[in-house]
Amino acid sequence: MAEDTREAGAFPALRISQLDASELDHEVHSIFKTQLLKAFRYFSPGLLTKIEPEINAALRLLVWKFSLDAVEATIGQQMLGLRYKDDTGSSRCVRWISRKQRIWYAVLTVGGPWLKERSHDLSKMTQNIRHIDKFWKLLDWLSDLWKIATLANFLIFLQKGRYQKLIERILGIQAVFPRMQEARQVSFDYMSRELLWHGFAEFLFFMLPLINFRKIKNAALRLLLRPSSPGEPCGQPRCPADYKECVICGHWPNNPHQLGCRHVFCYYCIQVCIYIVYVDTNNPHQIGCRHVFCYYCIQVCIYIVYVDTNNPHQLGCRHVFCYYCIQSNVMADQSYSCPVCDGLPVLLI
Repeated sequence: MAEDTREAGAFPALRISQLDASELDHEVHSIFKTQLLKAFRYFSPGLLTKIEPEINAALRLLVWKFSLDAVEATIGQQMLGLRYKDDTGSSRCVRWISRKQRIWYAVLTVGGPWLKERSHDLSKMTQNIRHIDKFWKLLDWLSDLWKIATLANFLIFLQKGRYQKLIERILGIQAVFPRMQEARQVSFDYMSRELLWHGFAEFLFFMLPLINFRKIKNAALRLLLRPSSPGEPCGQPRCPADYKECVICGHWPNNPHQLGCRHVFCYYCIQVCIYIVYVDTNNPHQIGCRHVFCYYCIQVCIYIVYVDTNNPHQLGCRHVFCYYCIQSNVMADQSYSCPVCDGLPVLLI
């Protein structure tokens, strides 16, 4: 039994081991609760909300029954090879946690949080009972005192390495290693790598919003897709063979058309990519605008403009754009110029 004297040794547990065991216990409780909520996710919403304190208490009691009450260690302590030792006696022989201490542990870790979570509802239910409000005020005062004592106990634990929880100090139980542990081989390679990537990610999160990618994109487009001279056909000069073949269908051009580059197209071949619009300023219509690219050389050759005549804008050249089509580029790049002829900077009117 747990109350019997045992000849096994008890070796002090590392602070990090005790903290890790406590975190593992919290994670186990969270996992059980998540699985329970998933089992009821297809039921009516809010079904478990009213009894959530009872659910938490039942899960804590279930974990206590099959961990501390059964093998004298919590689930987190079992993973790390820890065990509770009884520190109340003065005997040199090692005595593990007693049955009485385990019961009081369950009362404080299960009943205490349940009473705290239910205190608001219970105070409303008993508000008509005489002098009961003094009890709830006393309970709030004890709760605040418990938090202060928990903080003080944690500071003492960091200094001396014993009694990581206030409950352990009250009950006189200490987490120890039941067997001698081998020397820990600590490698900081993973930690250093994580710290390096974390610092790099923080640097990127700080720097990326400061970079004007739209301005860089517009500058690259003006540099790469700039015509040879404003108003002149861009690209290489035409040779006689260019007039004999449509670059889309490969046949003799039928009703030949051009887009500003050296290539020649059939009218019906290029009609699928371009729409000729005649703007009647006396009868304005809001249509929008679009880009047209040469099928063969994939360079910007011409902008076919669908003018929003309710709010037309010019860039200082012969091309016209809708306000909302050009405003986003101007806000990102104050020196934005016409993307067709690389004209003057934009002056929104």
